[in-house]
Amino acid sequence: MPLLLKEVRHTVFKNNKSHNKLLFNLLIKEEALLISAKCRDVAEPININLETILSPYLEPEDVKDLRRIAKSIYKKKLKQAS
Repeated sequence: MPLLLKEVRHTVFKNNKSHNKLLFNLLIKEEALLISAKCRDVAEPININLETILSPYLEPEDVKDLRRIAKSIYKKKLKQAS
């Protein structure tokens, strides 16, 4: 089950009022960092694994490091949640 790390918002001004629009959520799973974004015409958010975006630019050992870091963050976030 993914855990929320951060809501990324952008402040826009409309009718002289500020609104914080949600751009995306940064989620953590046991060995993955995810970006979760919801499009207007889609009912469910789309989760994108950062590894799939970065892996063409990383060495295999760097991908393993990314998973190890994600696992460490996930464990710390689980401790905070309990």
